[in-house]
Amino acid sequence: MLVDGGVVDNIPLAPMKAIKSGPNLVVHFGVNPVEPYNVKYESIPGRRQLMIRMLNPFARGTLPRVPGPISVLRRCFGIHQNPDLLPIESLDLVLAPPPFPGSSFIDFDRHTEVYEAAYRWCNLQLDQLAAQGHPALEAIFANK
Repeated sequence: MLVDGGVVDNIPLAPMKAIKSGPNLVVHFGVNPVEPYNVKYESIPGRRQLMIRMLNPFARGTLPRVPGPISVLRRCFGIHQNPDLLPIESLDLVLAPPPFPGSSFIDFDRHTEVYEAAYRWCNLQLDQLAAQGHPALEAIFANK
């Protein structure tokens, strides 16, 4: 079992395939669509212009709106979470639990609640797929 919650390769299916052959079960917690920032980059002042505007209280309001550091970091966390970019083969199974209302990726105090709900949801999905005789699930359990 390979589990990762990192930034660089949040869904480590490619390294998993390098380690072993056969089917893989991936539980993916979703991805928010990456929208381009609506910024006119040519309107961002250079260092000198920025310093002059920052020192002049009347010019501060004319600075363009740009994404802040938290917004950029949040996008970096999510950029590698797109299941469409995974090397998924016919017997690989990707399950994506539904979003849990009121929780976010930085809502650490609800971790146990979200984990337990995702676990219950995933077991239900696996039971349904097993009842249907899904070939990916049969291949995964055959390698147990």
